[in-house]
Parts: sequence; C-alpha cells; structure tokens
Amino acid sequence: MDDLESSLARITMAPYIVKAMALIGVRRRSGSNMFRHQIGTLAILLDYKTTDPVLLKAPVIHDLFEDAATMPGVTESEITRIDDDGRAVYELVMEVTI
Repeated sequence: MDDLESSLARITMAPYIVKAMALIGVRRRSGSNMFRHQIGTLAILLDYKTTDPVLLKAPVIHDLFEDAATMPGVTESEITRIDDDGRAVYELVMEVTI
C-alpha cells in the first residue's frame, strides 16, 4: 500500500478537478450530475489501483469538450498547459470524445 500511496502522492490532480468543476450542475442524459460522473470515473480507476498520471487525469475532464466546450477555460491550450502531462491528457480525452 505504501507504494500505491507514494505513487499517487506525486500526481497533481487539483487543476484538473478545477476544470471539471465547469460540469457542476450539468445534468447527464440519465439525470445524474455530470461532475459526480467525472469524479466517479476517477474513483473506478483508483479502485483498480491505477497510478498512471495521464490515465487518472483524463477521466476527470473526459466530458468537458462534449458538455462544457463553451465555458471559460475549456480549450486545448488551457488543458495542455496545466502541467507536463497536459498534452497527453488532452490527446487521450480527444480519443474518447465523440
């Protein structure tokens, strides 16, 4: 468990969570909350003990470009400059974006 905690401690998630906050109040087609869906997707990966920073950051913002594209801060350049993983996170998100 110490290795898992050490690996996760080195990952900066806060800027991605702040971006995902644009989805607070946005409803999914099923009626549930979109922000909670984003965080829930992250939780599934944590449950499987995923420690890859890109794989953990991408689910937090994976619906931004579909459901909040017109909101401030939701652009390619905003995401890619968050941190050193930003480019890879953006590219992964675009792979799963319809």
